[in-house]
Amino acid sequence: MRKLLLIFLILTATGCVAWTKTAGIHKSTNLGFTVAMPDGWMKLTQTNAVLLSKDGVLLQNILIRRDAIDKILEFTLKRFVSKMLPQEAAEVYLDNERLNSSKFNFTLLQNLPAEISGRPGFNVEYAYKTKDGLAVRTASHGLVTDDYVYQITYTAAKRYYYGRDVSTYLELVKSFQLNPK
Repeated sequence: MRKLLLIFLILTATGCVAWTKTAGIHKSTNLGFTVAMPDGWMKLTQTNAVLLSKDGVLLQNILIRRDAIDKILEFTLKRFVSKMLPQEAAEVYLDNERLNSSKFNFTLLQNLPAEISGRPGFNVEYAYKTKDGLAVRTASHGLVTDDYVYQITYTAAKRYYYGRDVSTYLELVKSFQLNPK
């Protein structure tokens, strides 16, 4: 996650990509989903992800990403497997997040099943601190299909931003729909 944010920041600073205001329904033909975007936020679209922020990616962001099912995860070197149970997928995701060396004092707050786009998925929440001591909280919903892993992740500074925008994130997750093939 940190590496992806760094890439987004570098590309943005050099003018290689454009942030656009969000509003209404966003259909991503390339990534295979449709979602209701929050009004007043900004979005940045990349090859395998859409990044949203209202006040800046380091204060709060929502990342919607799609990865190939066989992609090797950055910190665990594990992979998701098609047909894996949602709780198994949640454990693979959480193992990768726990091993991220930029997340200190990792604390799991919740690990529950969830329905995403009418399919079984997972809903996890965790907290950690950055190397500078900033308390951060993350909520992530995930869905494994035959070919892809979809993750919708909300990360924000625990103080003020997380509580303020978590309902916006949950509404976005409710609106998320996989596009028919």
